[in-house]
Amino acid sequence: MCLAFLLYHHFKGKVTEGKIKNILFENVSFNIMKSNVHFRLLIDFSYLLSRAEGKTGSPEKPLSDLGLITYRAYWKEVLLEYICNYPEKEISIKAFSEEMGINPNDIISTLQYMGMIKYWKGQHLILKREDLISDYKEKSRNRPKGREIYPNALKWKPYQPSAKERKHAEQIKRNQEKQKRR
Repeated sequence: MCLAFLLYHHFKGKVTEGKIKNILFENVSFNIMKSNVHFRLLIDFSYLLSRAEGKTGSPEKPLSDLGLITYRAYWKEVLLEYICNYPEKEISIKAFSEEMGINPNDIISTLQYMGMIKYWKGQHLILKREDLISDYKEKSRNRPKGREIYPNALKWKPYQPSAKERKHAEQIKRNQEKQKRR
């Protein structure tokens, strides 16, 4: 019920995506804390919405301790899954961000946390740590398959403001620009 309410208001433009993610974690997480599968499902869904909008998503900051642990575990799993599925592919933070809908800063911080990134000569270099990759493969083989969200089944279009709303937003933007010039 809570999820349906939030999504309805998101589509109406009354609740931002970041607020949805934040509210979901702060209010819903306590009821489903026992199952990490449900967290992954909620996070997958929020990133699916971001990708459908053609944007990269990120949780509202600052994250609670539980939120940071949960998102970092999600990002770590998604990164390792991607590396395992495309071992010959050169990994680009920008390409990964666009494909998975995850903010580049979240990717970089997760890679730093895992010790899989170095900054050298003005560029981030991603290190493929075989110990982490083999641990991930072993754990994923032994882990029961959880519920999945099938992106092709999503029948949704991002919210499109009416002409009146667009005109009002443009007026606000012009007013803000005038105030900055003063």
